[in-house]
Amino acid sequence: MSGPSTEVGTVSLTGDLTIDRAATLREELSAALKNAGAVIVDMNRVKSIDLSFIQLLYGASAEASRSRISFSLIGTLTPEVRSMLEIGGFCRHAPADAAELESVLFDYRTGPARKAK
Repeated sequence: MSGPSTEVGTVSLTGDLTIDRAATLREELSAALKNAGAVIVDMNRVKSIDLSFIQLLYGASAEASRSRISFSLIGTLTPEVRSMLEIGGFCRHAPADAAELESVLFDYRTGPARKAK
């Protein structure tokens, strides 16, 4: 019997992450979560995002948490990505560093649902 995987899966994202690519991105993230004990999402080459990508990111983070898999973001975020996160109400101030983004996204580690105030 084998134990949990110690393999780290890296998902390197590029270009515009929009609804047109949502199904493919979901498959990539799902495969990484199934095949690795830790997943790193590299956002260095992401130009822009839309709501569908943000939903996928929240969903993948929640799935990783349920499966007790480490899920982290790395890379430098473009001004366009940061602006979308702020305008969309997902954080007050999006940092340039994707690793820091994890700590400022509203409800990111507790699931995608927004808490009532």
